[in-house]
Amino acid sequence: MGNKVYVGNIAYHTTNERIQEAFAGAGIPTISVDVVRDRETQQSRGFAFVEVADDSIVQKAISALHNTMLDGKILVVNAAQERTQQTATTPVSGGGRGSRSR
Repeated sequence: MGNKVYVGNIAYHTTNERIQEAFAGAGIPTISVDVVRDRETQQSRGFAFVEVADDSIVQKAISALHNTMLDGKILVVNAAQERTQQTATTPVSGGGRGSRSR
């Protein structure tokens, strides 16, 4: 994912602007912020991706913001991981009514 930061455990009401403010308050410039939303309901899924200029800023963001409080929640901040083709297309199994050997 290049220079992207994963920000997890965000409050459902936290906006892109609020995350950008938190980064700016820590002295971390952002290129873009994207709170991930459910396609059907448009409700936040509780995490976001923040694009920054380079890897050194990714590390600075992790150091400055991981385990800090934002909108009543303690943030999880990590370097974003590249999504593999298998992860993107493999359906999640379980929870259905299919047969199961015991």
